[in-house]
Amino acid sequence: MGMYDELSFSYRMPNGREGCNYQTNDLDNWLDEYEVTPSGRLVRVVTNNESERPLVDLNFTGWLDISGSAGYFRLDFVNGALRAIQVIGEDGWLPFYPVTCLES
Repeated sequence: MGMYDELSFSYRMPNGREGCNYQTNDLDNWLDEYEVTPSGRLVRVVTNNESERPLVDLNFTGWLDISGSAGYFRLDFVNGALRAIQVIGEDGWLPFYPVTCLES
């Protein structure tokens, strides 16, 4: 069984589905927990080794593939800010709009 990280992201996705719990293999794969904040920042919120992997805004740039009950998605971050979301298997990207974040 492979290791992965957990990601919470409360957002109405481009396919219209809502979810908040996802998994990804695109980060450190140490079973850490991350959150995409309502403003679109990727933040590590739980780790078992804070001295090596501090709880910080990652200022992430690149693609992050996530999967969960709402489907499979690719998130595009530039200079730490989420810019767009793609439903994996579909063409095109949709811009990230913070107003579409769901209240917790």
